[in-house]
Amino acid sequence: MLEKLVVAPDSGQQTDAAPDGVASPGRRKMFTLGAALCGAAAGSAVLGNGATPAHADIVDFLDKIWDLDLIVLNFAHEMEELESEFFTRAVYSTGYRDLQGHEPGVLNLIAQQDREHFEMLEDVRNRLGAKAGGHFETMNAAATRQPRIFHFPRFNSREEFFKAAIELKEDVLFAYHGAAPYLHDKKLLAVAASIAGVEGRHAAVLRELAGAPPVPSPFEGARKPQQSGKKLGRYGFKGGGIR
Repeated sequence: MLEKLVVAPDSGQQTDAAPDGVASPGRRKMFTLGAALCGAAAGSAVLGNGATPAHADIVDFLDKIWDLDLIVLNFAHEMEELESEFFTRAVYSTGYRDLQGHEPGVLNLIAQQDREHFEMLEDVRNRLGAKAGGHFETMNAAATRQPRIFHFPRFNSREEFFKAAIELKEDVLFAYHGAAPYLHDKKLLAVAASIAGVEGRHAAVLRELAGAPPVPSPFEGARKPQQSGKKLGRYGFKGGGIR
């Protein structure tokens, strides 16, 4: 399970610099560690002592080369596309047509900002070559279609629409908090924190428009990526898989 993987921060190890200055997984690090591990196994065989690399050493080797930053990036990339689609397509629901006063303008602004989040993550993702998601795919590991297809119910009232919108925003917010431990690139963590802050404000505004307390508790929740994938799966979320 993903939550059992521990990625230790690099300390002086060489990485390949990405165009935007964000460190990408170091290929030299992977090959060097791989050669060392394989060399240890070969040396043991030559000596004939029957020794092989310990299981813990193999796990440690995988932890060092298995960079989860790009997987989390793919996960967030799909979440932002889902949100943008939700608020953009909301105009076709009865619940949206029942909105009052400045409420449609607020929702249009939220849709626009979610789209900007998606485009920013798309740019970072392309620069880092994060094209293979799938490790967070909890619904259907084989479904890596592009463009993604999301499905939404027809909200029959303003109340139904706001309930779904608030739930979606809080699901995404909790997902950002829950995925943070899997990021060890500080620049990517800063991007995620910045987006999560805006998601929290979106949720507060939606709750206030719906007549609920804008800040229901002094602390925000967190949800592990697998749990978030299952929650968002109701809309066709696949967990970051890219064809």
